[in-house]
Amino acid sequence: MAARVIGKALGSSFAARTLQTSPIVHRHIGVSLLPQAGLAAGLTVAAGVALPDHRSMLASVVVPGILVFEAIGPALLAASLGRSGEIHAGDSATAQV
Repeated sequence: MAARVIGKALGSSFAARTLQTSPIVHRHIGVSLLPQAGLAAGLTVAAGVALPDHRSMLASVVVPGILVFEAIGPALLAASLGRSGEIHAGDSATAQV
């Protein structure tokens, strides 16, 4: 899980710098991508079909990470959007979180 967090943070920050986005984007884009663990579920199913002998190992490694990131991801995203100035206290998106 740590490798996923570090990879998303460094990779997305590098891409943001390469594309010359604002510094606030560099700092917050990695955390904003963490809730995207649903894609990992689909890829795990596809990998399990392609590698049936390793299906249980893949699931035992990936599923706990999906659960963690889907549980804490929305709160991290809301905090990141708030710190970056993309949402404000009166916005309806903030009230839903």
